[in-house]
Formats: sequence, C-alpha cells, structure tokens
Amino acid sequence: MPVVAPVDLLVLSTYATWQSGSDIRGGNYLWALDLPRNSLFYFARLDLVAVRSGEFLSAGAPLGAVGRSGKNATVPRSPTHLHMMVLKVEGTTLRPVDFWWMLGLGDRQ
Repeated sequence: MPVVAPVDLLVLSTYATWQSGSDIRGGNYLWALDLPRNSLFYFARLDLVAVRSGEFLSAGAPLGAVGRSGKNATVPRSPTHLHMMVLKVEGTTLRPVDFWWMLGLGDRQ
C-alpha cells in the first residue's frame, strides 16, 4: 500500500536499509519538513522508502510503501501498519499536532 505526502514536504532524512533482527524500532523511516506550517513529519514501519534527503515533494507524491519493518513489527501480533507523527516546531519546542485533517478525517488546524 503506498504512503503519500499529505502536504508539500522537504525530505530531511531517510533510513531504508532495515533488516530483520535489527534493534531499530521504527524500521525503515523518513523525516520531512512542512515549511509553511513549520512542522516535522515522521513516517515509520515502511517496507520501501521511495525518496531521498533533500527532495521537495508535492502533496500526493509517493513517499514509500507501508510495511512491517522495525524491531517489533515482524512478530505475528503486529499487522502491517504505518507510524505517522507530526510535530510543530515552536522555537526550541516540539508540540504534537492533530494531523487527522490532512487525511480528510477532521477539522483543519
């Protein structure tokens, strides 16, 4: 299942070489920046990372594919899923953001 950029994003870093048995909890992941909203995005548990650091992506562009990567993701109790987090940068503080509106599931903040 593809994972796409919910908004325009600048890719800051990626990790795409996770292997079973690794202690990396998030598996294959990427961090990206939403410049207009000064927010960081984290996507983890990816099977495939389709972007590179420094790429600017338009909303809807493919980021990768949902997978089962990460320390606990390969055990039978853990179905395929995506971890997504959005953090608002406020000076030196990071504040969690309710991102459901970006997925069409809530009111815009």
